[in-house]
Amino acid sequence: MPGKHEPIINRLTFDGVQKLLGGKIYKEQVHELTFAGELITCGHCGRPITGEVVTKKTTGKKYRYYRCVQNLAPGHPRVRLREEEIETQVVAHLAKIEQPEPIRNWFRSAIMARATHDSEQSRARAHELQRQLDDVRRQQDRLLNLHLSGTVDEATYRSKNTELRDRIAHLTLQLEATDRRKDENADLAVKTFELSQSLHGKWFGADYAVTRKILEMICLNSVLTGATLCISTKKPFNTLVERLSVSDNGEGEIRTPATLAGRPVFETGAFSRSATSPWGTRNPIAGGSLRQSFGSG
Repeated sequence: MPGKHEPIINRLTFDGVQKLLGGKIYKEQVHELTFAGELITCGHCGRPITGEVVTKKTTGKKYRYYRCVQNLAPGHPRVRLREEEIETQVVAHLAKIEQPEPIRNWFRSAIMARATHDSEQSRARAHELQRQLDDVRRQQDRLLNLHLSGTVDEATYRSKNTELRDRIAHLTLQLEATDRRKDENADLAVKTFELSQSLHGKWFGADYAVTRKILEMICLNSVLTGATLCISTKKPFNTLVERLSVSDNGEGEIRTPATLAGRPVFETGAFSRSATSPWGTRNPIAGGSLRQSFGSG
C-alpha cells in the first residue's frame, strides 16, 4: 500500500529504472490485489506472497496471479496460483465458521443465559461496593465530628481523612466500572457471533476494502504451502471453525436457557460436553468461559 512519507523518486523515474533492469511494471496497484500486501507467507521460505496482474494481449483480459517473492530463487518451488484458486480456499474456510440453525439458536440462548448470570453477579457486586462506600463515608463523617470536638488532633485527622478519601475514590471507580460492564459483555458476544454467521455471504460481491477487512479480522496467519492455503483463525472465530454438531441422543439435545442457567456450568463459567449438549465429541471451548472465547470482559 502507498506510504505516507514523501517519495524519494517519482513514479516515472522508478518505472524507467525497472524497465532498464528488466523488471515488470504492473499497471494495477498492489493494494488492489486482495491476497497480496503480506497477508500470506510462503510455507517454503517464510517470505511474503506477492501478486501480479497479467494482461492477455489477444483479449486484453486481466488475470491475477500470486507467488512467493523468492519464487525464482534456486531450489524454491515454482508455484504461481490464480486468484480464483486462493479465493476458493478462503471461501471454503469462511463457510466453516457459519453454523447450522440449531447451533445458532443454541449459541444465542447460551450467551443470553450466561449474560443473565453475569448480570445477577454484577448487581450483587455493585450492591456490596455501594455498602462499603456508604460505610466509609460514615467513617469519614464520624472522623470529622471527632476532630471538631477536639478528640482527634489535626495531624491524625489529616492522615486518616486522606486514607478514607482514597478508599472512597477507589470504591467509586470500582462501582462505576461494574455498572458499565453489566450488559457490554453479552452485547459484544452476540454481535460477534452474528457477524461471524454473515461473513461467508458478505464475501460475494464485496469490493477490495470489504474482503480485506474480513481477511484481516479472521486470519491470524495464512501460509501457502504448494497450492494449499493453510489459514489459522483468530479468536473467537477459531471456536466456530471446528464443525459443531447436534447429536440425536439425550446428550445432543439443545437445552433451554432456563435449564442451562440452573446448571453448575453457569456458576463456574466452564463449558464441557456434558454441560453443553450441542457440542459434538470435541468441544473447542471446553474449560474456558464464554466471555474468554469471545474476547470480552
